[in-house]
Amino acid sequence: MPVTFEFELAEGGRVYCGTYIPDIDAANEVVGVYGLINDISEQKDVENRLRQLAQFDSLTGLANRSRFDDKLAEAIARSERTGQSLALMFLDLDDFKSINDTFGHQGGDLALQEFASA
Repeated sequence: MPVTFEFELAEGGRVYCGTYIPDIDAANEVVGVYGLINDISEQKDVENRLRQLAQFDSLTGLANRSRFDDKLAEAIARSERTGQSLALMFLDLDDFKSINDTFGHQGGDLALQEFASA
């Protein structure tokens, strides 16, 4: 039965996918192993970029609603499991529509970025 695994080399940060395939003789005995190694570094980079885009807001760098929901569910489960308290802080940007209306979307974007960096 083939075995497939991924590994990363310390130097260079390249990621590889390796597959070992046993060479089985007529008596059903393993007499050797074939190996296949593929460089999957570019694929892993794309996966990481997609993961970043799927979980974080590109303007502010903050977690988006999907990531927030996932992390909140994890925190609630951990709190229930350990019996420790859980606190959640909610920040609201009052009258944000008036910022957009007055300064345009670019001004609104700058306000959001400043708010996120605080």
